[in-house]
Amino acid sequence: MYVGRVGPSDPSPLAIVAQGVAEALVMPFVAFACLTIGWLAVAIGMRKHV
Repeated sequence: MYVGRVGPSDPSPLAIVAQGVAEALVMPFVAFACLTIGWLAVAIGMRKHV
């Protein structure tokens, strides 16, 4: 977030790329978290009760 904060008189290409990559990577992380929760629910549901 800090890399994306530059002054309007200094449009750094690194800041533009960093902001784009940060926005693009939000959905894969959210999807991975949901997938992890789903598989944990499956693992708990498939336990054998002794």
